[in-house]
Amino acid sequence: MKRITGKLSLTIALLYSWSALAAEPAVDIPSEVTLFKNVKVFNGVDDGLRDLDVLVVKNKIHRVAADIPETGAWEIEAETRAATQIVPPVPGTGDYSGGYTFLVDHPTGESKTIDVKVNVLDGGGRTLMPGLIDAHVHLNFQFGGHGTDRGIQGMQNMTWEEIGALAYESAREYLPAGVTTVRDLCGMSQGLRKHIDTGVLEGPRIYLSGACVSASSGHGDWRWDKDVLSRTRSNLEILGATWLADGADAVLQATRNNLAGGADFVKMMSGGGITSERDPLDSIQGTPEELAAIVKGTTDFGTIAAVHAYTDISVQNAIKAGVMSIEHGNLMQDPETFKMVAQADAWIVPAMAAFAPDILEHPYYGNPALPAYEKTARVNRNGETWVKLANEYEVNLGWGSDVIIVTKPVWRASRDFQITQWGRAFGNFRTLKAMTSDNGRLMALTGQMNPYPDAKLGVIEEGAYADIILVDGNPLEDLSVIGASPSMFGAEPRPTPSVDTIPLVMKDGRIYKNRLQ
Repeated sequence: MKRITGKLSLTIALLYSWSALAAEPAVDIPSEVTLFKNVKVFNGVDDGLRDLDVLVVKNKIHRVAADIPETGAWEIEAETRAATQIVPPVPGTGDYSGGYTFLVDHPTGESKTIDVKVNVLDGGGRTLMPGLIDAHVHLNFQFGGHGTDRGIQGMQNMTWEEIGALAYESAREYLPAGVTTVRDLCGMSQGLRKHIDTGVLEGPRIYLSGACVSASSGHGDWRWDKDVLSRTRSNLEILGATWLADGADAVLQATRNNLAGGADFVKMMSGGGITSERDPLDSIQGTPEELAAIVKGTTDFGTIAAVHAYTDISVQNAIKAGVMSIEHGNLMQDPETFKMVAQADAWIVPAMAAFAPDILEHPYYGNPALPAYEKTARVNRNGETWVKLANEYEVNLGWGSDVIIVTKPVWRASRDFQITQWGRAFGNFRTLKAMTSDNGRLMALTGQMNPYPDAKLGVIEEGAYADIILVDGNPLEDLSVIGASPSMFGAEPRPTPSVDTIPLVMKDGRIYKNRLQ
């Protein structure tokens, strides 16, 4: 096997002459590596913490082992991307006062060594774990509770400038709270992600499904009454946040348009919703033919379909069609439905806030004078049964916050409480696993459309993306150290996006937050 060292792509060195490489070492050789010492590692998969060091080169984790030395010589295997210490160490060259020497094998057989700085971070005995992943967000709609134009209907009056500004404010909430990846479930194209990935803006990795695909009168039909009567499109449909599609051909076209616009997977509304007023919860919005169309459109591109669904029948219809991601599913109460999800190896991303008694204290969902109240109360009553069956059938669960049309304090309070709620329902370990490695597996189902295909997410292991957080304390024993709050509305919400018990956040090998003393 050919061994070279340097940049994680590890192919550029084979394309340049040695003279060109030596003249521009930054092209191919990491100028700095990061070594985490004195940490207890939760790897996202195993129930426990281990005393290990973690070595990061560029944007990947290259070594997880006990007592990794702070100096010495290392090389990187081109195929595995694994860092391996050379014994005996290869001596450095030039003005070198500590760190690592990277051995470069040139195609001609000539070997050179390049000295690089090592940034050693003493974790002070803290927990090192994968960056958190939120599998159900709506960045464009999250802060639609601010200003004079509130709610989905209020957003009908907004321009893209207003919506985009609110979306970036939403994106800025995540990294300070230790969330390095989010999954947007309709309403967003790839513009914000492009600027984050190129470093122009700061924010998490974003997986996105594009416009909401909805039947007329369905959960994604946000037209004013006058629009319905005049048979015109809503402003949000004109802007591309939602797409009304009736019939298999229209759904297939909407699916392909989303993929053309940069979507990694596509979501369709296949049942009633709480926040939408035209559709009963029991309404069937995805016919078998329409569900087959979205599955065909996504499968043809090597990715998956997701559906918004609450009831047993809407979930069963989706599973029969080959849908792999059920968003919500909160009214599932037939054991057969859970069994079907488990046998299909499909996923459920529940809206756990709807199961909390606290939700009925909310001024919108808990107001008996509003249409959403009875829908909310009905879902709330099913919480105990749902959790029991989800545990019994061990279905794949993704952690998602799914909070829209709120202010910043309400968003933070709801998100933080749902971590506590998950811990009560599924235990701390499964909650942490859902927020890391399980959600990482869910992201990977985007297959050929995966925007981050080069490594795993949600794990601390060699070759994975260097999305890493340090935590004050042991989250396996106490979820509050990753931000969990004891109550949705009774506790004081965070005054800023930061979770103070998460002093360090690294995404893609870059440190975005460092409050280590």
